[in-house]
Amino acid sequence: MNEQVANPGLLRPPLVYAGFGLAAVALHRFWPWSIAAGWIGRTVGIVLVVFSAALILWTLRVFASHQTPFPGSRAVRSIVVSGPFRFSRNPAYLGFSGIVLGAALLFDTYWMLPALVCSVAVVDRIVIAREERYLLEHFGERYREYRQRVRRWI
Repeated sequence: MNEQVANPGLLRPPLVYAGFGLAAVALHRFWPWSIAAGWIGRTVGIVLVVFSAALILWTLRVFASHQTPFPGSRAVRSIVVSGPFRFSRNPAYLGFSGIVLGAALLFDTYWMLPALVCSVAVVDRIVIAREERYLLEHFGERYREYRQRVRRWI
């Protein structure tokens, strides 16, 4: 197998989510657009951020246990189908999405919702599409079967 990578270049999902999230915080600073979530909303936001961060850490742990590189800027040697990958083909990206959604409640701003939509669109249409082409090219039928069993997101 050659050393082609699944996600070449600078388009890293954590940076995509962070960039749109920071833009949302900046927009809220200059043009407040509050959810008025109150303490219940902030509590739900905290729970969502913690759960999402735990999902990302679980994903990283499973990758490490299979000696699979993270991020996708290095060649992949195997398809990981255990742990959170039994439920989602992209659990880390799902975790990043959950953090942005939780941040909407924590920062009390609707601006995080368009940031989430933009982040998911970029990651889904550019990053995941590239990664899936790579996995299909390198793992063929095995990846095709996995793709039929497990949804892209949830």
